[in-house]
Amino acid sequence: MTLPADLPPLPVLDPSLDPDRDTGRIARLVRARVVGMIKMLGSLTEGDIIATDGPITATELPEGGARVQFTDLTVLAGSSTGDPITIAFGDILVDAANGAAGRVTFQSKVAGPIVIFHQGTRVAEVTMEALDLEGEINPEFPTMGQDEITVRGMSMEVEDDMRDPLRITLAEGTASTRSGMADDGTLEATVTLDGNALGFARGQHDPTVSIGTLRSENTYDGVPGAWTDVLTLMTSPDRLAPIQETTAVVGRVMAQNELGNNLSKNTAQDIEIFLSPNESITIESITYDIEMDEPINEAAHGSSTFALDSLRTRGPDLPMAVDLGALRMTFEGEGLDVPRLRGFMAETMEWASEIPMDPEKVTPQMAQDMETRVLDDMIGLIRDLEIGKAETDVRLSSLSVREGRTPVFSLNEGAISGGWEEKTDGLLDGPSSIMVRGLTVTDPSLGMPWSVGSATLDSQTRDLDLRALRELVVLFIQSADSPTGAPDPQAVAALADSMTVAGGQLTINLEGIALGTEMRPMGGLGSADLFFELESAEPGDPVADARLTFEMGGLDLGQMAARTMPQDLIPQTASLVLRGASLPVPGLVRQGMMTPADPLAADRAMEQALMAMLSVHQPSLTLESLAVDAPSLGIQGEGDVTLREPGPEGVDGGMSLVVRDLDRAMTLLQEQVRDNPALQEPLIVLLGLRGMGRAGGPNTHVYDIELSPTEGALVNGTPIGALLMQAPPGPGQGPGTAPMGPQTPDDDKAERKQQRQ
Repeated sequence: MTLPADLPPLPVLDPSLDPDRDTGRIARLVRARVVGMIKMLGSLTEGDIIATDGPITATELPEGGARVQFTDLTVLAGSSTGDPITIAFGDILVDAANGAAGRVTFQSKVAGPIVIFHQGTRVAEVTMEALDLEGEINPEFPTMGQDEITVRGMSMEVEDDMRDPLRITLAEGTASTRSGMADDGTLEATVTLDGNALGFARGQHDPTVSIGTLRSENTYDGVPGAWTDVLTLMTSPDRLAPIQETTAVVGRVMAQNELGNNLSKNTAQDIEIFLSPNESITIESITYDIEMDEPINEAAHGSSTFALDSLRTRGPDLPMAVDLGALRMTFEGEGLDVPRLRGFMAETMEWASEIPMDPEKVTPQMAQDMETRVLDDMIGLIRDLEIGKAETDVRLSSLSVREGRTPVFSLNEGAISGGWEEKTDGLLDGPSSIMVRGLTVTDPSLGMPWSVGSATLDSQTRDLDLRALRELVVLFIQSADSPTGAPDPQAVAALADSMTVAGGQLTINLEGIALGTEMRPMGGLGSADLFFELESAEPGDPVADARLTFEMGGLDLGQMAARTMPQDLIPQTASLVLRGASLPVPGLVRQGMMTPADPLAADRAMEQALMAMLSVHQPSLTLESLAVDAPSLGIQGEGDVTLREPGPEGVDGGMSLVVRDLDRAMTLLQEQVRDNPALQEPLIVLLGLRGMGRAGGPNTHVYDIELSPTEGALVNGTPIGALLMQAPPGPGQGPGTAPMGPQTPDDDKAERKQQRQ
């Protein structure tokens, strides 16, 4: 089907009708409403057509009012894209009458079918048992007022050359709109959509996708009255505006006016997706709500919520079955510089409205100028768009995965959250968190079954240099046409030197880790906690301090470990506190921004930078405390070292370890080694360890370890190489009687520590 080339762009009224009186006035307002709504819904522009077979006629009804007839109403849409479609509605009859306050009420029944053509070929057809329309027209603004559309028994068939036609069915649906001007001159509107039994299928088969009920509710308020300029142009019953004019008007209004407030609530229930006749995925409900507010003369804010309840898979032959109790995703933000974003979009629309629609009229210079303008506008937006602050959260519960009938994965609860806040100095702070509870993995392909009672990971980023990241993106955009495609190294180096390097905190907590199954336990860990903190570094500062703590408890190595190690020697608790000072982390981060693209050259550059930084800054590590406790053995320690260059020869410092109940541990091993020869190796290790120590008090051995570039490693004043060459003491020797080196008094240890400092 094609339309004659000489058709006017818009249908006209019968010349015999007086558009200002009685039946003619009603026909004029009905025409304005029908033409305006088709134009807006189809985004029609110059080159498109709304046509009727002859003029629009109107006849007076016996009960009053008029019947307005659009004979063979046909629409040509999408001409500006170069790939238009034609929609044939058939005859449309509208019964209308004068209502209160000069308004006009109307109702219509569309018999159908509605047929869609592409390049003259029928591609889709819509049939329905009934399609009823009714509403009210505001004569001051004909596209505003009230509308309600009801459809029953609708079926749409979309042709497909390669497969069966796609068939969309809807048992019943309604759409209602309410729009108008508020007392304060702002626009307001409500649009509500409801549907029952929506289905998608191929051919005449059962629906491939079925949705029990649908509802969408959208409200708009506080929209500046200036936006009526856009509505007037897009819905005008007098002409079809060129796309350049529409773009220019939208851009002008957008640049100067806020967007107002919009709240959208959408729900779908009883969803079933068929994978085969006997296999499907069912979802109880999906809800998506979004709020986007830019009130007049106020800061913008927005939020969104996605909720999915009860996802289930069914079917005897599914290779993988998934059940999910609930999924929630939320986002909330404020402070985004929407006026700046609107300005960018308005500028884009301004230059877009200047582009000739005919590609042959676009000269090379014009194309170059447009590209330069787009890049300049984009760079300006990247540099100065404030992103405010935001929070996001994703949560799920009751997730289980099965292979056939065998469970392989389950999770009681999981969550991921994060956010950011841009500060006035161009830096950004942001928290993030990951949490799981009741995690169980029993997939045989992954080895031993394991489970986690709970695990949390919390982090806090501080002073992320958003300004520097923006400039780095700009450098890459500007260098896109350079011979190397990479930014100027000097520009990157200058940016790195002026950049703040972010710091932050990381906290990890694990509870109830278990290996194996309840029937065959293989060990586990009661709890573990790790905390790490790194200071941020201001521009020009190449070093930062850091702190690390670790605690664990309830270690169980399982039955297999018990065969090679007595249970009383397995640590039950452990803790560590470690501090770092003058660590060259910021310097290495900046150096990493400037490394060559070649991986080998980059590795060499980083290695050389590390050696230079260690030599200049000489970072230090301080072991504030170390504690490992088993029922029959304990270790405590402290110390500090300075790193002057990579490798053992660049380490200077020392630490002191105190081992408790070493003789008791050896006795325990000696009693069991006859029945369990596998204990011979740990016994030899403890014998050697005992020989290196000195008596430090009741049931304790002391190990003073020194590291120096000149003397190497010393244990209690004796080179460790000499100690390792000596045989361990026999079982009959008492504590501290090892013949492998002189004993070092406590005062000698203190003196050497003072010399190091």
